Amino acid sequence: MIKFSVSLNDRGQREEARRQIVEFLANHGIKKTGGGLVTLSFEAEPEAFDALFKSSSRDLPFPPPRPRGTVGASGWSEEPEMTIPKELEPFVDNVSLSPSARHFGGRI
Repeated sequence: MIKFSVSLNDRGQREEARRQIVEFLANHGIKKTGGGLVTLSFEAEPEAFDALFKSSSRDLPFPPPRPRGTVGASGWSEEPEMTIPKELEPFVDNVSLSPSARHFGGRI
């Protein structure tokens, strides 16, 4: 699974825009996993992610697990090229991979 987060701009932070984003991605087989004030987190099969974001995530090596007790989260050293779908452009500033997302409260 590809885990990723969407950074919302001012317009995207409104409740109606958040619903539209979640619904649009759900219609493409992408599941919401969490959210905060300015981000939403999702997970998708690599094929769905790559098709929607015109990405090449399958070409990146998966980050190795971090040793137990290591501070911080493991992650990719590079991000795939991605295109934000035109339906999301009015609401989204950035899309980034997040292999280990944590929920600390806020909106879901």
